[in-house]
Amino acid sequence: METLYTPRLVLRKFAETDVADVFTWASDARVTKFVSLPTQESLDSTKKLLSGWITDAEKFNWALEFNGRVIGRAYSHYVNWQHNHCELGCLIAHEFWNQGLVSEALRGILGYLFNKTTMHRVEALHEADNPASGRVLQKCGMHFEGTKRQFFCCQDGSYADALTFVIFRDEFNATLKEKGEVQLGIEV
Repeated sequence: METLYTPRLVLRKFAETDVADVFTWASDARVTKFVSLPTQESLDSTKKLLSGWITDAEKFNWALEFNGRVIGRAYSHYVNWQHNHCELGCLIAHEFWNQGLVSEALRGILGYLFNKTTMHRVEALHEADNPASGRVLQKCGMHFEGTKRQFFCCQDGSYADALTFVIFRDEFNATLKEKGEVQLGIEV
């Protein structure tokens, strides 16, 4: 996993020293409402959580750093190198919502996955009751693929549908060419 740089963010590995920043947003129920991350109730529980993110070699876990603060997390899980696909997720502190930072981070990660690894397909899921996440995924060039009914077990024990969005390497790179963009210093 490399450190990635976008116009406003540094996407890097988490460090133990990030615990206070992570607790700030991971303890906010607005941030954790639509994700499987339990709302953090103490620095001790956040230290354990952060330790897992640091040591889990099976996942990509990026700290979203903005002006020296860790304001969120982007991650790729369910990574399957045999078939070259994975699932992306992201969460960010409430004070940074609606500023384009999540789509900026995800575009940087997509560029990394498609141009620095063998990844072919990347998908992302979000709860049907969270349309803002769908808009972010569309801004990243992802396309709606379908609905997985009663897919998520919510924190209150109920079940919610998941809307699935997907993008493929060739689609991502074609979009960059159309826009005349360069991703991670790689001309595509």
